Amino acid sequence: MPIVPALETVIILQDLDLMIAEVNDAQSSKTIADMGFNIDNLDKLESARKELLEKLDDSILRLYNRLSRRYSHRVVPVQNNICLGCFMTQPTRFTDTGNTQLRTCQSCNRILYKI
Repeated sequence: MPIVPALETVIILQDLDLMIAEVNDAQSSKTIADMGFNIDNLDKLESARKELLEKLDDSILRLYNRLSRRYSHRVVPVQNNICLGCFMTQPTRFTDTGNTQLRTCQSCNRILYKI
């Protein structure tokens, strides 16, 4: 099932944002370092994030930023017509389109992808 490029981009952007947040959090950084992982590449993460931002349409970026103020996970899966962010049922037409369009939850407005 092909994923629309904008959806793929926001999924990667969310992953980068979560990694940057972990590196910036003192307790998470210590835990990661204690496990033996190198966390000195914050500049590379931020550079990759900047490149992704240039690829996104302004309307999608505004939605993503608005969701960022409210949720740590802005992009969530939908399974069996249920948003796994807020657990509300979505219209059946969502399963008809799959991941060919960028969809949002009718309840929490998070960006959805079908699994």
